[in-house]
Amino acid sequence: MRLKLTLEPTKKSQQLTYNYQYPLSSIIYKILSTADKEYTDWLHDTGYKSGNKTFKYFTFSKLIFKNAKFTKSCIEIKDEPIELIISIYLNKTIEKFIEGVFLNQKFNIYNKDYEAKFNVKFIESLPEPDFKNEMIFTTISPILISDKFISNDKNKEVYLSPEEREYSSIFLKNLIEKYITLNLENKNIPLKVTLEEMKFELIKLDKSRLYIIKEGTKEETKIRPFDFRFKINAPVEMIKLGYYAGFGKLNSLGLGCVT
Repeated sequence: MRLKLTLEPTKKSQQLTYNYQYPLSSIIYKILSTADKEYTDWLHDTGYKSGNKTFKYFTFSKLIFKNAKFTKSCIEIKDEPIELIISIYLNKTIEKFIEGVFLNQKFNIYNKDYEAKFNVKFIESLPEPDFKNEMIFTTISPILISDKFISNDKNKEVYLSPEEREYSSIFLKNLIEKYITLNLENKNIPLKVTLEEMKFELIKLDKSRLYIIKEGTKEETKIRPFDFRFKINAPVEMIKLGYYAGFGKLNSLGLGCVT
């Protein structure tokens, strides 16, 4: 399911950190817990596991501003509404709970330097697209793909640009893993598909920037995801999963959401 939330600022002028993804993710978890505590506890604590990886099957867009000022240090917000798209891959039996719990909620997004408060004024349930084996998507939050290597006997992680040669295979393997893990968890038999039957094609690459997760804490991490437009060929079930749950890594932190 996809929801478009309209957020109304509580003040005429506020300042928002550029790295709002982690605190916003925490707010979404908290709100979801009021819909179905058992579901959200499982989602937060476990998710779908594949080896030592954990997939959490929701994502969200970047905040959509109508009139904001982007300074070097923060985003200056006026009293005009802001939009947010939340995308969740879940069983339809729980969808009816999700939409209602977001209405009239309060969003308080802050770090040690900035704070911005919003009220959820409107919620719109977005229609499902006509999924096909070949589709073109544009990111509305950047996609994170990484590769690991050993240097000086230590594991290193490098964040890849979609222009790099190995990006396509790692991107598609990530989607295959999510799909297989989801079906095994639901005790379904997944489709047998290989990389040779799938294709990723970069159409247009936009600028990227460093994102800081858990900003200002001991667990602070810097990552580099990318915004771009791409074409994908894959089974419909996999494309649908990527659309709702997000493509790439760390989807629940607001990465990998596409339209």
